[in-house]
Amino acid sequence: MVSFINKIEELEQKLQIQQDPRQRLVLIDHLTTHYAFTDVNKALALLEEQFNILETYDYPDFILNFYLNKAIVENHRYNFVEAERFFLLAMKILNDIGTIRQQAETLIDYAGTSMNLNQITKASELLQKAKRLLKKFPDEQLTGRIACREGYINLLHGNYSQGLEDLLRAQKHIHKIGVELSLKDYYFLTLIYSGQGKVFELNDEHEKSVTAFLKVVEMCESLHMNTRLSWHYLNTGNAYMSVNDRENAIQYFLKAIETDDDASEKAQASAYGNLGYIYLEEERYVEAL
Repeated sequence: MVSFINKIEELEQKLQIQQDPRQRLVLIDHLTTHYAFTDVNKALALLEEQFNILETYDYPDFILNFYLNKAIVENHRYNFVEAERFFLLAMKILNDIGTIRQQAETLIDYAGTSMNLNQITKASELLQKAKRLLKKFPDEQLTGRIACREGYINLLHGNYSQGLEDLLRAQKHIHKIGVELSLKDYYFLTLIYSGQGKVFELNDEHEKSVTAFLKVVEMCESLHMNTRLSWHYLNTGNAYMSVNDRENAIQYFLKAIETDDDASEKAQASAYGNLGYIYLEEERYVEAL
């Protein structure tokens, strides 16, 4: 698995000494694309500076990237309505200057936010539109991401068998790329493995569920993808509980509570509740309080 840390550190060093706002704009653009998946607070700070620079310099390509990164960051911050607003702004620009690939990729990302807004029909329509765009310009990465989104839609509808099939298909497409995976590709792989873990959990295949969720947390930790880490720790802890491995369950519930990756109060509250249940079962009453 490729490490992105050295490249990001190099860009950060360049940003520290760069004074020209136009050159800072280029560096910020690269850094924000990375931090949107690893550190939303850093991404927000950079986006604020990028916005200020773009008030002076009218560069449509950078304005587009600002909207896209802002949409992804707000989605990761659970501000789904705000994320949708920026996706719509981006799509207006894409209609004028965007490539087919950019349009399809944005539709796939927007579909994720639509699902978070419980707009499942709309999400399906966005994915169908992306499919139509890719008919003449096939793309393994984006085909895999579409399959991932479709898998989650099937899971939401209770079609677990089809959902798992979609997720396995998504995994094959992304691994068939044949080039170095991007951080966003790895992000989608975490979604794929997490979805598989949920299906295994529902099918009472608990050992497989543990394995799938461990893949997710190992990938997130190695790449510093922290934006959903508390949820992934919670899922892993729950999986360990299902195989009566309380020691590991406690470890991952504590990780879910202690991580400051995102604004996921629900995940941390669930981890507290599950941890308290284990402590009560083990008569560790002081810790349960």
